[in-house]
Amino acid sequence: MIFPGHDRAGVLVDFARLVRGDAPFPTDGRNELPNLAVIFAAIQSAAENRIAAIDEIIEA
Repeated sequence: MIFPGHDRAGVLVDFARLVRGDAPFPTDGRNELPNLAVIFAAIQSAAENRIAAIDEIIEA
């Protein structure tokens, strides 16, 4: 098991609670924007065969 205590049924139950509004989301999109910037910078870096700064992505 990858995440002990989080089997498939448990994950589905947690998801259903979130969708119904019975539980708060553990994070929101604003908290994850820096992670997306890293991913987009990696994609840009590979596509352009150069180092892409994360600041380029955030400012774009």
